[in-house]
Amino acid sequence: MERSEALHFAQRNCNRIRQAFCRTVCLFWDRKYCRDVCIRREYIL
Repeated sequence: MERSEALHFAQRNCNRIRQAFCRTVCLFWDRKYCRDVCIRREYIL
């Protein structure tokens, strides 16, 4: 995922508190894990 794509994904799918974390996940880990982290509300940081 490119940086801008990760940013937009995080903005669409994460609550405000988690956006920075989700951007990092999207940039450095795989896309499926990124989606799981950003979308699943029960995920514990």
